[in-house]
Amino acid sequence: MAAAIDRFAQKGFYGTTTHEIAKQVGISQPYLYRLYPNKQALFAAAVDHVSVCTRTAPPASRW
Repeated sequence: MAAAIDRFAQKGFYGTTTHEIAKQVGISQPYLYRLYPNKQALFAAAVDHVSVCTRTAPPASRW
């Protein structure tokens, strides 16, 4: 998931390919498609992951 988040953050949805993400992780693109049926599903999972991490992060110190 970290690789997908990193790529989408750097290059955006349209600038990122599933091939790049799979290569960065060290898996094949067909295997990535076994985990996520399409790039939209992978992007949605990445956004959801970031959202959950943001909501569960401890509050920042005010000082």
